[in-house]
Amino acid sequence: MTLREILKDTCILLEIDDSILDDDTHTDTRLLVHSANSIFSQIAEQFIPYLAEQKVAVVDDKIPLSSLPRKCYAIKCVYTLDGNPVEYRVMHDYIKVNRLSNAIVNYRYIPEAYELEDEVILPVRLTERVLGYGIASEFAMIRQRYEESLKFDKKFTDGIISATRNESATIKARRFS
Repeated sequence: MTLREILKDTCILLEIDDSILDDDTHTDTRLLVHSANSIFSQIAEQFIPYLAEQKVAVVDDKIPLSSLPRKCYAIKCVYTLDGNPVEYRVMHDYIKVNRLSNAIVNYRYIPEAYELEDEVILPVRLTERVLGYGIASEFAMIRQRYEESLKFDKKFTDGIISATRNESATIKARRFS
């Protein structure tokens, strides 16, 4: 699914004409794209992390964060090539490790900004509708439509909670006497 298709659904929620999406330079089109990218970052940072793993070279006991192909915001773990975890410290622009030549870095990242024709990869169990609520909330807030923004934000938050709910949680059967 492309960002344009998701934004068409969002236009329906916002009750605005989706033909604005035919003009990439239209103010509302740019605001919708900005809102979508903002929501993707928010989802990645606060709710459903995007995870990546990368084999990297270690130079002078340092792994430059710039050697990771995606925009990293948190390191989960650093491993040897054999899969053994190693101690590390995250510094301003590198990861400090001891006595390694290569390592595997497991990290969380923020997705790249999407444009209208880009294919969007949705996080697991997140629906286009929930994403649309988030985008609509952000757009309405920017446009100072505060009541509408709050309505969409509630639906977005409820959808995120539902998508991230632990499916293995069970309720024990009760007995009544």
